[in-house]
Amino acid sequence: MTSDVICPHCGALRNPMASTPAWVCPACGRKYYEPVAGGSGGIAMAHQSRWPKASLKQWMMAGGFLLLLLPALAIVIPYFGAPREAPQASAERPLISPFELDRAGVHLSCSRAVRQMLIAPGTAKIQLDVYVYSGSGTANGYVDAQNAFGVPLRHNIHCEAQKTGDAWVARAEIRRPGV
Repeated sequence: MTSDVICPHCGALRNPMASTPAWVCPACGRKYYEPVAGGSGGIAMAHQSRWPKASLKQWMMAGGFLLLLLPALAIVIPYFGAPREAPQASAERPLISPFELDRAGVHLSCSRAVRQMLIAPGTAKIQLDVYVYSGSGTANGYVDAQNAFGVPLRHNIHCEAQKTGDAWVARAEIRRPGV
């Protein structure tokens, strides 16, 4: 046995000149390993497992748990793993109504017009209420954005948009609060 054996129980380093057997810690007296009979008549060392042996009852409980888990997985995995078809637009059922498409167009064009007027457009949080009429729209709301000094300010917004072809052209006004 070499001198680099450390006791797993007390952490003591074994001295090669110790008078105790090679499988016993000289400091605490506990066994490192259980001695077993070797093939040559001598004593061999069998490493003692760090994990306690499971009883039959524990093995049966684990097996029962697996037997309950497997049918549940057999039901859940196909449900979540199955590929689903994306909804398709058709002549009978479009994905988005023309009215909602116009509202989104007014909101987007007004938001872009407001961001072009700001000093720090990346900090802008825009809240708009959109009203759409035939070929035109209006948006009112507010914008929270930083000024040149980095101070966040809230300003009121009024925006009018006109539809030209498939695009919306917006003209926005930013007003100080209370105006």
